Amino acid sequence: MGDFVPLNAVYKKHFGVNPPARVCVQAPLPAGQLLQMDCLLQAWTEPPEEGCFHERGALHVQSMSHWAPANIGPYSQAVRVDQSVFCSGQIGLVPCTMQLLEAGARTQTLLTLSHVRKVLQAVIASSSLANVVQAHCYATRKRDIGVIREAWESALRAEEEEKGPSWEPRSGPAPLLVVVVPALPKGAAVEFHVTAVQDDSRSTSCHLTTEVPCGSIDWHSVTSAGACGASLSLSLARPVDGLELAAARDATEAIGATFKKATGTMNGALVPLCARAFYKCTHAAARLVVAGLEASLKSTLGESCPAVALVPVLDLPDSQILHLSCWLSL
Repeated sequence: MGDFVPLNAVYKKHFGVNPPARVCVQAPLPAGQLLQMDCLLQAWTEPPEEGCFHERGALHVQSMSHWAPANIGPYSQAVRVDQSVFCSGQIGLVPCTMQLLEAGARTQTLLTLSHVRKVLQAVIASSSLANVVQAHCYATRKRDIGVIREAWESALRAEEEEKGPSWEPRSGPAPLLVVVVPALPKGAAVEFHVTAVQDDSRSTSCHLTTEVPCGSIDWHSVTSAGACGASLSLSLARPVDGLELAAARDATEAIGATFKKATGTMNGALVPLCARAFYKCTHAAARLVVAGLEASLKSTLGESCPAVALVPVLDLPDSQILHLSCWLSL
């Protein structure tokens, strides 16, 4: 985080009035690597159908207010592309002072989720946390994972209660992935990064666990009601740290096979675009598995393989050593 200011000075030269949404964290990168960046580009290769049009817009709040924090760098709070809303990372800043809330992880989480909700509503008036299809949270302490999850679930329940008895709830909320990193902007305890889709919030989800010789692979997919966007999460858990190279290759191949199986249950028009592979940097087996991950996915998925960014982290929930989080779109 000490390089945040000079990096921003270079970064902002490449963008105009409405820069992209983004999330920035400090990660335990490999020795000698000072920076890692991944990006998602949107290009319409075909004209829209008759009577339809493509839409792109940005929410770029630069002045202090009482409703949500202004940006603390060269980024937009959210970018909308057609029905999808890509939010920047949000931390627990007090909007009117732009100072970090001096409180524990649970209170910072609740404030941060309030910011996320207000940003979503500013982009699409009828949207809320129920429209979130992919949710990541970066934390600085593993012991906070439980309270962060509880606060997330509490916020979702509160929204359901606000909508009243006539509202039909979605079949399953987006799963929240919490990863542990060394540091976050402004010294925050948590940072939320979400992607949402404009629909009626009644998404479909699927959740299965597959046992493999080296552990277990858990996968969870969430598809928006209009099937224009989806997320797919796969996690590898419980392998021993002394995993042999051959077993690591088997685990990598099993992840690719599970990914293919999972996408086969989803709308065939959805294309896997980008995936972040969060892995426990201190776990030898995790490092072996991710070393061949992208090549294995390309071999298994062919042209359907998403771009893969390997993200080392200090820790993951439960007994996970790797978590692959993928965004799919039409």
